[in-house]
Amino acid sequence: MSGIAAVFNRDGSPVDPLILDRLLEAVAHRGRDGRGVWMGGPIALGHQAFATTPEARLERVPLSSERRDIQLIYDGRLDNADELRGELFVHSVGHSAIGDGELILCAYQRWGDDFARHLIGDFAVVMWDARRRTCVCVRDAVGLKPLYYYLDDRRFVCGSELGQVLAHPAVRVRPNEGMIAEYLACAVTSTDETVYRGVHRLPAAHVMHVSSTHVGRRRYWDIDAGRQERLASDAEYADALRALLERVITAHSRTNGNVGCELSGGIDSSSITAIAADRARHASTAIEAFSLTFADRSCDESEYIDQVVRHCDVRSHRIPAATLSADQWARDVDANPELPDYPNAVAWYPLMDAARRRGYDVVLTGVGGDDWFMGSFFHYADMLRRLRLRALWKQMAADRAFAAEGETAAVSFPANALWHLAIFPLVPMRARTIARRVLGRSGFPSWVSPAFGASTSLGDRIRVRHDPRWRSRGQEHIYSSLTNGWFADGNETADRVQSRHGMERRSPFLDRRIVEFGLALPEEQRWRGAETKVVLRNAVKGLLPEPVRQRRTKANFGHLCADLTSEIVTQRRCVPATLAALGWIDVPRVETMLANPRAHAWRLWMMLSIDRWYRKTFMPGDDGRPVEEEICATMSATAG
Repeated sequence: MSGIAAVFNRDGSPVDPLILDRLLEAVAHRGRDGRGVWMGGPIALGHQAFATTPEARLERVPLSSERRDIQLIYDGRLDNADELRGELFVHSVGHSAIGDGELILCAYQRWGDDFARHLIGDFAVVMWDARRRTCVCVRDAVGLKPLYYYLDDRRFVCGSELGQVLAHPAVRVRPNEGMIAEYLACAVTSTDETVYRGVHRLPAAHVMHVSSTHVGRRRYWDIDAGRQERLASDAEYADALRALLERVITAHSRTNGNVGCELSGGIDSSSITAIAADRARHASTAIEAFSLTFADRSCDESEYIDQVVRHCDVRSHRIPAATLSADQWARDVDANPELPDYPNAVAWYPLMDAARRRGYDVVLTGVGGDDWFMGSFFHYADMLRRLRLRALWKQMAADRAFAAEGETAAVSFPANALWHLAIFPLVPMRARTIARRVLGRSGFPSWVSPAFGASTSLGDRIRVRHDPRWRSRGQEHIYSSLTNGWFADGNETADRVQSRHGMERRSPFLDRRIVEFGLALPEEQRWRGAETKVVLRNAVKGLLPEPVRQRRTKANFGHLCADLTSEIVTQRRCVPATLAALGWIDVPRVETMLANPRAHAWRLWMMLSIDRWYRKTFMPGDDGRPVEEEICATMSATAG
């Protein structure tokens, strides 16, 4: 994990070094191992180094090609570095010490514009190709390393964090109402816009070329919708996943020291911990596990953590989870240009700090296991389309019974499941559009005002679109987990937060090879009867204690958001008065929500966060407007 920044004056004027310095200073926290700068007239590249691999300690970024006609900066690492070394330096001696940055540079020289699809890992890369007078930018396939940018006719500015781009004096700070509307609706779909007009994100799996006269952007990698893993038995599927996980976890464990694991007691993090511990024993090393505890809460998983720790013989550290207060929330909003981190995620801050104090720069997580191996309710539509009515009925009965086990059940069964998950997904998109028009439905939530929804085309922005490449509605839904706006937002928020805690969290389940394998599985390897994550449970048989491997429950952390929102509304008397004054929300509907904040916790938290962020960003010193005071008084009375 590092911080990168680039400025390209497309009009040919030289870059002011003070501007690059300002962009790097904005991400100084991302790199405690030094700063590197390269200036070349209209182009300037900067790097804040945080070396988390042995090879990175030897690199001096920005890197230059032998002819000095290509310059490179990057954030992240490659997880197929050994394979690339063998392919690019097959006849070289000592190529094992070649760093990831040089591998990327050599890949570009070997394969040209096709280089990115050969790279596997978490990375954001910016290169200046002097031969073509072109800036080349690329993000990893899953989008774990961010790259924000601003582009106009005169300049191109990019960096690891949104605040860097806003720090350039030419970038005007203006609201992007369309993106704000998506957040307000709790239906984020965009993967390239930000809440600031003119400031963008390079989407995952994309490469972009910027010259003085041309801009091009294209996707370099995507899931092969036609790929299908067809093996003979459950055992073969399990063996294939086990071997792949071992390979991926070994690659993700490449660090300067020991690797830690975030262990929650769920099947995902427990599987990562167990395999990492097994690989460590073979290498005569050890891992340490870091776990959160939630005293007197139903989401506390200590009993499962204890079993994994004993079974895998790892050293364990227990850290009390953090609780976010309304005052902390307000400070977080006021101190950052982005919307704040999710309330549930704040609980993990002490864990990152504890691992850092123990000398760990890198921890492995179980994030991503749900996305590819849990399965999808929309498989109901596949069974209905194939007229497997008996199988559909049995699966729905099993799921309904499973969900009835309470708030800790691994799945929650939706109301009117037959219509919403089996019949409606098969209704053609054109028929849905006609039905919405006939019924007079806006296509966006009722708490968003009709005028604001219409002015931002919100209904069209958040409308679900069918991808005809997928023959299975279940697989299409799982694929959407990889490509939707919430997934991108979550990855970028997580990167920003962990960088501020001096920590690099790596998630083997989000490795491109795992994603490709998971999307190619038949549904019965994900979800069969009342059993979820079938292939994963089979893959870790013998590595985990049976009560953990067969665990049917899942911790529910929803109370964290509910507690915070309730405090903000009932104790601090906060209401979205700015959004009301702007005409962006339906005040009577929101007043109803404020009267029961715990029931609408997530929506109200988002609304109140946007309200405070907008006011401090675009209306500083304008808190006392009479209209807002009147609205605030009315809505506060309702909330009370």
